[in-house]
Amino acid sequence: MARSIAALSASHQLLCISHLHQIASQASHHYHVFKETKGDRTFTRVVRLTEKEKIDEIARMLGGETDIARKHAEELLKKRHVPR
Repeated sequence: MARSIAALSASHQLLCISHLHQIASQASHHYHVFKETKGDRTFTRVVRLTEKEKIDEIARMLGGETDIARKHAEELLKKRHVPR
């Protein structure tokens, strides 16, 4: 599925929100989307992730921010199939 999405992104603009590390690790850009409540209002926030934050987020998806999860996240990000 990740490779199909990556191939489609070569000719189309895509925005995918995923909780799956297999999908998220293949993206060319990574963002953290979250909700924030201030008073009685809720806001949706989107923040672009740095390289370190990408690794941390993929590691979290893998089950934790352990050294093993971080190494695995780094390897997944190195092996992206994103058309450049």
